[in-house]
Amino acid sequence: MKLRPYPAAIAVLGLLSAACTSPQRSLPEPTPAFSHADPTRNVIRAQPQRRRIQPVTLYFANDSDQVTAAAWAKLDRFLGQFWDLQPQDLVLEGHTDGNHHAAYNRELASRRSNSVRQALIQLGHPEYLIDQQAYGETRPVASNATDAGRRLNRRVVVRLKAGGGYASR
Repeated sequence: MKLRPYPAAIAVLGLLSAACTSPQRSLPEPTPAFSHADPTRNVIRAQPQRRRIQPVTLYFANDSDQVTAAAWAKLDRFLGQFWDLQPQDLVLEGHTDGNHHAAYNRELASRRSNSVRQALIQLGHPEYLIDQQAYGETRPVASNATDAGRRLNRRVVVRLKAGGGYASR
């Protein structure tokens, strides 16, 4: 029995043998990504990396300024969002419910934000990049008429100071 070669196989073999016996042809030079002769060509402009960082809210027990274990974990996760970036300016906003008189509530809000400040410093955030605000009972997020509402109002909000909540390099 006689085997007949396929026409396509013959064409491929012919191209391969011609490529092997033909004189070397040089490949075209690759175009550089940046040309020193023309610096405006293919200029790559680095854009600053920006991330949207959401504020974190830490809740406190009634008449307490102690940072809970859950709050420590939240702060650690919050700082981890921009750990590979340069340290960011933070603002701590201390709030209370309406259980006491206004002066005491402002003082309690200040103590709460100071406790969070100390926790952030212990977690490695630079002290000079932390500002504090003590609002007391002036900015409630819920009604102080119910226990659930008062629990929501006993808080410290940690947010980025500048850039509208964006962190950049």
